[in-house]
Amino acid sequence: MLLRRLPKGASRRYSAVAAVKLPAVPRFETRHAPQAIQSLQYKQIQRMEELRSQPLTLLPTPMPEDMPQNEQIFPSSKKQQSLAVIAACLRDLYDVPRAEEIFHRLREEADTGASVMTIDTYNAMLLAYAQLQAEGTQLAEPVRAQWAEKLWNLWQVLIEEKDRVALNATSMAIAFLAHIRAPNDQFHHPVSELLEITLNKKLSVTDILGSPVLVSDVDHEAVRQLIRQTAEEVQRQDVLELLKSYDQFVPIRGPATGRTSIVVPEAQPVQVSRPGPDGTVTTDLPYNLQSLRTNLETVQSSPEAAVWARQLELETSAYDTTIARLRHEMAELEKIELGGEY
Repeated sequence: MLLRRLPKGASRRYSAVAAVKLPAVPRFETRHAPQAIQSLQYKQIQRMEELRSQPLTLLPTPMPEDMPQNEQIFPSSKKQQSLAVIAACLRDLYDVPRAEEIFHRLREEADTGASVMTIDTYNAMLLAYAQLQAEGTQLAEPVRAQWAEKLWNLWQVLIEEKDRVALNATSMAIAFLAHIRAPNDQFHHPVSELLEITLNKKLSVTDILGSPVLVSDVDHEAVRQLIRQTAEEVQRQDVLELLKSYDQFVPIRGPATGRTSIVVPEAQPVQVSRPGPDGTVTTDLPYNLQSLRTNLETVQSSPEAAVWARQLELETSAYDTTIARLRHEMAELEKIELGGEY
């Protein structure tokens, strides 16, 4: 029996009884030490590091509905529907007056708070005005003059940033395009002023020429020549050098597609020789290659047509391709004497 060392004045008899009641422990028994518990602060720091490494988009807390600042990030369904109606009315100039009415109503509502309209909505209105004020349309001269006045009034709003919306390269492309479409307009700004605005706003001339509104090859070339002529008149060598570099390194644009047509040498097509019934040998393309070539020619044809017209042509060509494929398969089955079973 082991006795513990007693402090001074302690009873040996009491300590001996306490030692007897202790459970016996094997001499070589080992006990595992408990793992250290991480502090709460360390776990929070580790969690913040994990969240920081994740690509999250943090939105501000929504404000009360009666505060106009809430419309900037959380627009109401009514205003989102208004933007959709504007886009629908401007499509193919279906109902420009109605789109204009909704547009001005949203501008008035934005005076008391944040606006839900971006520069894209302003550019859509500018493009509609530019198309209606163009010369050569069926509209009378006084009517075209009214649309031209509305065009340049809205343009002045973007220049002065009255609506807290800044113009971009597409806005400048529409302004140059308006000069091309209506050169005798009395409301338009001088081309030299447009070029000066472009340089002051630090907008790129190449971005203007690459704008999606210049989808026509004729419009693109006319705007490029207009910018070049204006740069020569005001002696802006930096713009001329930029246009020279643009002509050298940018491929030739295809007609009315906005894409570039890079000249690629045609590969030598695969030819298949087949003996005819009369003993003559005919050489033609394999069916799959011929079908692919027909499909690509259909896609590239009629780029100036409307979107719905191109879609209808693609659907029609899909039916024709399916019928041709079925006929080809039946001919192949008849060659191995299986055509009668199908």
